Amino acid sequence: MAEKGFVFEDMLKARKIPADVIIYKNGLTYFSVCAMEAHGLADKQIMWGENEEEHKLAFQLVDSGRVFRSKKGNVVSCPAGLARRYAGRYIIHREDEVFVLDPVQSGVANES
Repeated sequence: MAEKGFVFEDMLKARKIPADVIIYKNGLTYFSVCAMEAHGLADKQIMWGENEEEHKLAFQLVDSGRVFRSKKGNVVSCPAGLARRYAGRYIIHREDEVFVLDPVQSGVANES
């Protein structure tokens, strides 16, 4: 029986905002297949970078960096220190040759 005063999420109407990148504290990092295609990341190698002043994480394509792996080729590792500080869900936007990660502001969006 539901108690008075509680508001429960309607999972049929709520959906998660899609993220391009999900970084876990252990360093495991998943890129969505759509993001891989949209940004041409398949069969590429990346190098992570951090802007400590703005607390922003980014990556760039390099010839000898971290290699994407997994069956879909969309999993890569993030350095442990960066992963602990930046664990979360992100959207990618490109600034010249650098791919900047912007945090997803809300985990759930309501469809009306």
